[in-house]
Amino acid sequence: MKAARALRRLALAIVVLAAVAGIGIATAFQWYREPIAALAEPATVEIAPGEGLAAVAEKLAAAGVIDRPRLWTLFGRYEGKATRLRAGEYALQPGLSPAGVLDLLVSGRVVLHSITIVEGWTFAQGLAAVRAAPTVRRTLDDATPEQIMARLGARGVHPEGQLFPDTYLVARGTSDVDVLRLAHERLQKELAAAWAGRLDGLPLDEPYEALILASI
Repeated sequence: MKAARALRRLALAIVVLAAVAGIGIATAFQWYREPIAALAEPATVEIAPGEGLAAVAEKLAAAGVIDRPRLWTLFGRYEGKATRLRAGEYALQPGLSPAGVLDLLVSGRVVLHSITIVEGWTFAQGLAAVRAAPTVRRTLDDATPEQIMARLGARGVHPEGQLFPDTYLVARGTSDVDVLRLAHERLQKELAAAWAGRLDGLPLDEPYEALILASI
């Protein structure tokens, strides 16, 4: 009889514990899926290369975005996203849930910053604009124009006219040489297209001559 009562009490305790756990789990999932109340204004967070999920959770907590960093970390590990964070700068918009924040950080949809090279600028002016961009990582401060062209894969090519005028969107931390490479490769692509569609009979022997003519 005593053994039966003990079993009934144990069974009841298990049921109660299960019910409490169920309420806790339901609350946790609700927190994870509901919009973050503290995220009333747009915010940004930057993830460094190799930064772990727990460190990111603490960073978000310090910024007042996530109020349960350990729980957020547990969800990330449960969903298999702990090792899928992608480095970069992210814009957190009002209405995001903790789950939405995590999805954003594994998506790679980083903030892009604009850098404009104006038509008619010299190579030096274009280089100065790239260097002045606060989100660009500078690696060419001591490089000559000739060395820069070599870095762009155009050794021996005169730098003037080798950057296509346009607005380029790049992520924070993009190097200056990579921005210049974008502009140079765009120039090559546009020049090749123009050369392929040139009129017959023009006194031009190569695309670079057409570039010089266009810049006059």
